[in-house]
Amino acid sequence: MSIARILAQRNAGEIVTCDAAMPLREAVALLAEKRIGALPVMDGGRVAGIFSERDLMRRVVAAGRSPAVTKVTEVMTANPRTITPDTSVEECLFMMR
Repeated sequence: MSIARILAQRNAGEIVTCDAAMPLREAVALLAEKRIGALPVMDGGRVAGIFSERDLMRRVVAAGRSPAVTKVTEVMTANPRTITPDTSVEECLFMMR
């Protein structure tokens, strides 16, 4: 089974992203509004990173950074591994291991 098929079954039409230059406070509000745990971070039409709740806790809260002045690009996980819609679930599981 492919990732595209799983997404189609879940009716996942919208992929929510944020811009690398977005203020962190806005990105956190977007996570809460959409009830999601992570956002792909876009920079010039390419995936530059991913910002997750884990990044928020470790790189912002634990580090004592201010969400009001920090940009997403400063605390995201850069250069994440990506897949295509035709990637199989088995290949994804292998990558995650």
